[in-house]
Amino acid sequence: METSDGATAGHPSSAEIQAFLEGQLSGPLGWRALWHWLFCPTCRETPRPLSAVAAHPTPSPTFPAPTAGEVEKHERLIERCLASLRQGVDPRLELEIRGSAPIEARLARSWELRFTAPRAMLSHAQNAVVESLSCLKVEDCGGAAGREDLRCRALAEYANALRVNDYLRAAQEHLGRARSFFRNGTGDELLEARLLDIEATLMADQGHYELAQALLTRELGILGGRQSPGGVGRILISKAKYFIDAKDPHQGIELSQQALRLIDPREDPDLELAARFNLSWALAEAGEFRAAKRSVWGLAKKFRERGHEMSSLRSRWLEGKVQLGLGAPEKAVREFTAVRDGFADQKLPYDASLVSLELAIALRELERWAEAHEVLLAAIAELHKLSLSDSFRLALVRFQQLFEMRRIQAVALLQLVAVLRQANEDAKRDGLRTAAAWRWRTEREDELARRERDEAS
Repeated sequence: METSDGATAGHPSSAEIQAFLEGQLSGPLGWRALWHWLFCPTCRETPRPLSAVAAHPTPSPTFPAPTAGEVEKHERLIERCLASLRQGVDPRLELEIRGSAPIEARLARSWELRFTAPRAMLSHAQNAVVESLSCLKVEDCGGAAGREDLRCRALAEYANALRVNDYLRAAQEHLGRARSFFRNGTGDELLEARLLDIEATLMADQGHYELAQALLTRELGILGGRQSPGGVGRILISKAKYFIDAKDPHQGIELSQQALRLIDPREDPDLELAARFNLSWALAEAGEFRAAKRSVWGLAKKFRERGHEMSSLRSRWLEGKVQLGLGAPEKAVREFTAVRDGFADQKLPYDASLVSLELAIALRELERWAEAHEVLLAAIAELHKLSLSDSFRLALVRFQQLFEMRRIQAVALLQLVAVLRQANEDAKRDGLRTAAAWRWRTEREDELARRERDEAS
């Protein structure tokens, strides 16, 4: 039931949301409006508050463009805030800095943690969204359009962090909100390209590879000559990964090689390592093991030096596959054993079990049948403890049967392990879609029931 001021029971009024969006509402009422606007299904599906703001726009004051000295000062503030965040300290408390610098530093810190700490990545991005919507003033951004751009960036990076943490439906919703801010912003093409990049990655995570490719192609078209060679290289790396996932490794090889020619490892060493890993992976998928060996050599050490322990383990895993493909099972056993133990230390039983299957294949090639069977049975027992799909369990039974057939080559068994992983990924993706659809249906039914109660009252 709506009250005289336009509020619905338990929800902020149109006036409150309008004041909040204009930066005039703070304190408990501001936080209440913020969290409803972000997460309440009822407020998300009710256009009245936002249309009220659009129908009565407040004239935006104009601000002079920042001087070179002001830009330099702002960049120094961002670096100070970022240094505080790296030490685990809130820069707004320690440095008493207001404005957009702490928000931009949170976004930078979130991006830094994308490989090493995805949960912390999500937390920093969420805090950036909260601060951009609750604390950001027009004068701190050079105008209302600039503020909309920064809010768009914060929501987009939050959507990306949600994607990294497998909250795909929530990522899609927040990406849509980022788009709504973009429409009221400056129309910055680089920002639009970033939105397309995140959307493409989200589409690929949902298995829509052709759509992901189309979005990245559009991103490249928008950037044109404005993007640096390294930025274009990053987009090509994403396209290469999508082709490899879609079982077209030869396209992945070509795109990864193009990316490496554009990337300066001194400017972005993480990007160069990602391109090299994709190239090595694509070469191995294409059966070009000698070239894959040259490409993957030294990657694990470089990832480890940069603090990317999981990427280091996955590089060694790939090295083991390459060694087995080259007919060097002794070296493969060494790599697989180290990777299995590493995944076990990281509390990743599924990955450790898959590596154990490949370790059993390598031991089988050395005709160390007793050890091979022991490793195989232990891995199968561990996998049966996990909540895996019926298709995965069926493929696992088939793997065990083929393992006993001595005429089956190691490379064929490795491909079957890849089938096992793909079966699990498909089931996980389908499960996420089913859960999202069920939540949507439940929320929709609750919303319809609420509306019926309101109309009756």
